[in-house]
Amino acid sequence: MIIDSSALIAAVTSTDAHHDMARAILGSAQGDLWMHPINLAEVLVGPTRAGRVQEFLAVLSALGIHEVASAPGDAAALAQLRVQTGLRMPDCCVLRAAEVTGVSVVMTFDRQVARAVRAEGLQVLPEEA
Repeated sequence: MIIDSSALIAAVTSTDAHHDMARAILGSAQGDLWMHPINLAEVLVGPTRAGRVQEFLAVLSALGIHEVASAPGDAAALAQLRVQTGLRMPDCCVLRAAEVTGVSVVMTFDRQVARAVRAEGLQVLPEEA
């Protein structure tokens, strides 16, 4: 499953409105969990500022989240996704991660991302996003 920044933030922030749902989805996930490096960097800004990045990386490791490796043609593919979808570049990175890994399920709480994911024929979790 591909995880975007909204989903990871919800999973690790107990005060987030989507926290319980995010934890439940991650807890029942089958297979590997993946994040694009740009989306991961978005989430790492806060822990880095707080001097807690190593602690946060340990949490990611415990959750089994892997970083999607860069692939040939990423720049052109991301530019094409940006033109096609009109999404911000970090949101395009979610779609690119799915393309590169061949994963067909994306976890997001962002409605614009969810709409674009569905338009690509992929499944969104939670379904109501």
